[in-house]
Amino acid sequence: MTGKIQQHMYTRERKGIFHDTAGYDSIAMSEGLKPAFVKKYLHPFCFYHVPRTLREKAEKDPAQYPSAVTILQPETGEIVIGQAVFVPADFTGSRSTYFLHHYVIPPLLKEGWIQSPEMLFRVEAFQTAYEVEQGQVLPELEVVPFNDSLMVDDELLAVLGINMTTFRQLLLAVMISITGKKKVFISLPVPLKDYTEYALRLMEFIYRFLPFDHRRRLGVLTFTSEPEARNDIHVTFFEPGTLNIHDRSFAKQFLFDFAKGVISGVEIGQSPYLRFVAEHISESPKMEKFFEFAEMALAGFTEGQLLALGSYDQLITLYRAFIYDDFTDYFKNKIGFIKNLFYFLQIKGEEKLDLLALFLKVLEVEKKGEKPS
Repeated sequence: MTGKIQQHMYTRERKGIFHDTAGYDSIAMSEGLKPAFVKKYLHPFCFYHVPRTLREKAEKDPAQYPSAVTILQPETGEIVIGQAVFVPADFTGSRSTYFLHHYVIPPLLKEGWIQSPEMLFRVEAFQTAYEVEQGQVLPELEVVPFNDSLMVDDELLAVLGINMTTFRQLLLAVMISITGKKKVFISLPVPLKDYTEYALRLMEFIYRFLPFDHRRRLGVLTFTSEPEARNDIHVTFFEPGTLNIHDRSFAKQFLFDFAKGVISGVEIGQSPYLRFVAEHISESPKMEKFFEFAEMALAGFTEGQLLALGSYDQLITLYRAFIYDDFTDYFKNKIGFIKNLFYFLQIKGEEKLDLLALFLKVLEVEKKGEKPS
């Protein structure tokens, strides 16, 4: 794959790229996309589940149907962002179908997207139709337009009926799901036509409180009427009323059914990191500084350590001391504080200049005998 952004389109047509007969297939894509990549990573997510309530009343107006946005991060290092939309009539004019448009962000550009959530969750340039007569080759792109004027803030939580305790539960569930242990299923109390808009806004807000290593793995599906666990998807938003609560497989997952007021599967405990999030819920930009600090401190550690909540709980006490000169935790438990500091210095310690500077601060504080007021 080149260093440019690739495109891919998929629907039901008379023929496609991989099949000469009528049916669902890729109908156009950028030259930098390899067929093996498309078949392995894109085709399994080329679907659209019509909302059950709209199907039952045979709704014809496509504006009433939510789009479904999928965000994937294959092990090959790309970010895939796709949108599926309902189409009332296919090329025959006699049956409905759906249309998918994917952007594939190459590994070389991934970090910019990871650290700019608005680029990931506010894409404005999805196409909803394509004339096959235009050819099967789509251009490679330098950028993808996004909405940089939309404000995403904690007022969204009130609109969705999410209080601070519930948000911390949700954030923790997403963090745990990225470790591969469970999936997160969410339903929202909003009109179907606005469903994906609210799902994307909520995910962007959650994303701003996720450490970078969690961001680099997150997979999301913003709408389905047939909720099920899927590989590479950690968070699934489902149509209210369609989850089979008697399905024992869902009893093992995280459920946030905000449409019905049902939450299950997660307890937040006494996490210093989650408390820190609550303190900065209206100041998400300040979280970026902590994530940069954590990125530095965790350099060289294993994937399990990079994704463990405990790592960030430990780092909060060090960060408060380094940034805010808050040594309250140090004076409460000097041995524990020093052990924490040396734990993160044990790997690539000579490169972790902020931690080394913190060690010197500790020596200076101890020398002066300072204590918090």
